[in-house]
Amino acid sequence: MKICVATDVHPPDDQRIVKEIRSLLKLGKICYIHPEKGIENLKVEHYEIPKYYPRFKRILRGPKDIYKVAKEISPDFFHFHDPELIPTGVKLAKQGIKVIYDVHENYPAVILTKNWIPKWIRKVVSKLFEMYENWAVKHFYGVVVVTENMCERFSKYTRCALVPNYPDLKDFEGLKKIDRNDSRVRFIYVGSIDEDRAIVEMMEAFRKVREKLDYVEFYMVGPIFSQKLESFIRSFNVPGFVYHPRVPHRRALEMVAQSDVGMIIIHRNPSKEISSPVKLFEYTYFGLPVIASDFEYWRKTLLNYECVYYVDPESVEQIANVMVHAAESFKKREEHDCGMLKYTWSVAEEGLISLYFEKETKGL
Repeated sequence: MKICVATDVHPPDDQRIVKEIRSLLKLGKICYIHPEKGIENLKVEHYEIPKYYPRFKRILRGPKDIYKVAKEISPDFFHFHDPELIPTGVKLAKQGIKVIYDVHENYPAVILTKNWIPKWIRKVVSKLFEMYENWAVKHFYGVVVVTENMCERFSKYTRCALVPNYPDLKDFEGLKKIDRNDSRVRFIYVGSIDEDRAIVEMMEAFRKVREKLDYVEFYMVGPIFSQKLESFIRSFNVPGFVYHPRVPHRRALEMVAQSDVGMIIIHRNPSKEISSPVKLFEYTYFGLPVIASDFEYWRKTLLNYECVYYVDPESVEQIANVMVHAAESFKKREEHDCGMLKYTWSVAEEGLISLYFEKETKGL
């Protein structure tokens, strides 16, 4: 079996894509089409395409590049990870290739939050895209999703595999929680620095915390996707705040292992409120208390995890108060045993692998 995995948006070491490739290698040969240079320790055939800027240039040229490579490869399966590749998937499906659409997010809901789309037209664009997506997946062999509600929607039109964003234990080999043997309490946020994250709220909350507690630190790690936030971070002159640009996944995990409280606070929107962010689970592997957005789905996901503080992502005051409480509790070692990793990739990958062998009972 020859499988072609493709993205023109994500970096080649995107962790969800890498985890899926590791699993799919059990099924056969993998050809990986992606922008930028490939990662050496992934045993696949790499096909590098240019990384186009700005966005409209990528949307116009990236799918054409990927279609050309995929057509030459002529795989049994074409497994793509970006919504802008839907037309490419439809074209390849009509040529007899089995196409799988990996849906990372609820894109109609995401559209409603995109600042680059004029606000007055977002609802129309969202609805039109949802209709188009529903039509397109009828041509596909199947879809891969991260949450149950997404599967409920797509299973009306084609096969659907639920593959939550659980961490792979292989990524943690040789890593354990590190006691720094100092008196400081380190908060950490690892993830995208973008408008839909509560970046400003977390930083302003930290400013308030530092006014009360001089022993706290806040490490923020990840790529910046907003010029406004980049300027804000550069001008944020608060002792104890440290920003690191995007680092390799292994290094990010090492930084988490050296921290004391994990933070994953995201603004409310229909897509993020029902999501499965891998960092939520990676923090728990190291037994870190977690400060998280008060989303009902996250409460359900972390039902058995005792060391989580839920906050209103829009409230700087509440976030600051919880950070103070978490820091003081950590100093007194009042927390419960927070170690838990109930959900792992070995469970999630079962749905992915079974999709490739599911009998064709739906579709055109």
